[in-house]
Amino acid sequence: MIQNRMKKIQEIQHSVEKRKTFSSLYSRPHKNWTEISIDSDVNVLPMNRALTLVKKTHETLSKKLSQTALKFVQKFAESSGSDTDRGAADNPEQNEEDSGDPALSRDEKERLKTVGVFVDYEEGLVSFYDVGSRSHIYSFTGQTFTNKLYPYFFPGICQYGINTTK
Repeated sequence: MIQNRMKKIQEIQHSVEKRKTFSSLYSRPHKNWTEISIDSDVNVLPMNRALTLVKKTHETLSKKLSQTALKFVQKFAESSGSDTDRGAADNPEQNEEDSGDPALSRDEKERLKTVGVFVDYEEGLVSFYDVGSRSHIYSFTGQTFTNKLYPYFFPGICQYGINTTK
């Protein structure tokens, strides 16, 4: 019992010696923290420059991607010819509301002659391009394709079986 107490006393003495040796690590240089200030004048200029550069890079890459996809669509449109049978949907369950997004309207004076469609199954991307003006119309992103895709274009509202866009 006395040996146990002697051992505990030695352990305590050893820990006190360690504490004295490393006390400088535990003590804080300032006890009154009201004297301490933090420089709150953050220089946002470098961050603003970096953000501007990121925006420009994003715009440039988006334009390049659109141009590349448009070239692909144009090549496909040239190689496929003008087969009118391709535009009809084979699936009777397919309709204009499948995308879940409202129909996009374009200026009445601006009539599209050729519309290019680019589909990326892996990315879930469907993009539409005006081949004549070489411009991007709209893209649907985040789509999942579980069945075959059938092209279906709805040019406008039909009244009494007559296409009103003519």
